[in-house]
Amino acid sequence: RADSPRGHRRRPMDEVSERIGFKSNISIPLISAGEAMGLLRIYSRTSGAFASREQAILERLANQIAPAVANAQLYEARKRAEEEEHRAAEENRVMAEIGRVAGHSLNIDEVYAHLGEAVRELIPFDRMSFSLIDQIEGTTTPTWVIGDDIPGRFNGYKIPLAGTLAGEEEDLRVLLPGLLPAFRSGLRSFLAAPLVHHDAVIGVFQIRSKFLDVYSQRHLDLAVQVANQIAGAIANAQLFEQFRQAEEAERQRSEELRSLLEVASVLNHPGSFESKVSMVMEELARVCDARLATFRVPDEEGLRRIGYLGEQPIGTDIIPYEGNIPAMVFDRKELLVVNDYPSFHLAVPDRVR
Repeated sequence: RADSPRGHRRRPMDEVSERIGFKSNISIPLISAGEAMGLLRIYSRTSGAFASREQAILERLANQIAPAVANAQLYEARKRAEEEEHRAAEENRVMAEIGRVAGHSLNIDEVYAHLGEAVRELIPFDRMSFSLIDQIEGTTTPTWVIGDDIPGRFNGYKIPLAGTLAGEEEDLRVLLPGLLPAFRSGLRSFLAAPLVHHDAVIGVFQIRSKFLDVYSQRHLDLAVQVANQIAGAIANAQLFEQFRQAEEAERQRSEELRSLLEVASVLNHPGSFESKVSMVMEELARVCDARLATFRVPDEEGLRRIGYLGEQPIGTDIIPYEGNIPAMVFDRKELLVVNDYPSFHLAVPDRVR
């Protein structure tokens, strides 16, 4: 209780109460089972308003209120505990689903396809991506993206690791210039967790939102769990892809060797070379998956065609030693690859389709 006694040190609240016009106030602790549940304060514009009678009435009232406050606090605590238990159970369910998906397939694209909605149940986002790191080149490359597009941040686009916090654009330009495209696309909150496999960082799991202050420590902890779940799957998928590429390379080498042996066998048969050209070209075209091929040899008048594969070739059997692609290759004795034939300066108009 306070009735502004003489010598009492005035506090800011007392000064505010006095300016409003209050002369007296009484403060009563709410006690239940020996624990303070709260505080009841009453103000009056009359000096000496809280005599013994008023104090006794208010104390009895406080004693009745305290158990109700305690029960309400207990109810709220139990409700929060149940909500937290439900949230934890839901998070565990989703994490288990992510773990199941991550271990389900060696095809990482199939794994990614199931992750978006699963992660969205745990962490809100407008854009989510997985990027792989190339430590030798010093780059990071998005391998899977869901959500809003960012110019220059598409699948397969290599991004420098250096300069890749949400803040003002000027801050980002100085500290993290790699985030400027995301900032200019309207994204304001950023969350990232490393993809670690066998103590090596192989990539980054990134989540972004258009809203400020979206992510909490809980969201970061969940992102780390997701990253830990998916890192092994990504590493295994990389190993599988490396094995598949090595297997395909070995298959191609075996196919090439078989073709070379077949060509050698054909050439060792008795007879003229011209009689063997068709069989040789068929084998070489099969290796290269070619649809049309010709074979020419030098002649007095020019390069003479002695064999072809596919549809009837356009042009004459003999072409001059200048002004055409075969002549240029023959003269320079160098291999020539033309991947844009229509724009090549020696292209034959009749052959451009």
